[in-house]
Amino acid sequence: MHPAVLEFLGQQVKQGIQPSLTQGSFRKLPIALPPVDIQQEVAEVAQAFRTKIEVPRKGRRTDPAAVQAGSFLDGR
Repeated sequence: MHPAVLEFLGQQVKQGIQPSLTQGSFRKLPIALPPVDIQQEVAEVAQAFRTKIEVPRKGRRTDPAAVQAGSFLDGR
């Protein structure tokens, strides 16, 4: 985990018998995203994998790892 995230979470932890984080703390968690051009490249690679997985799904037996990867890309 990125050191800045660890530092942020360390500052947000409520101390007690069982340390905890609130939902509000998670909502404030900074999330770094790559530049839009990199995001687009990632999306294109993901779509290429999805296309390769979808073709076998439509009529042939598929490798279980490919089916699982397809479910991941579909968000299931």
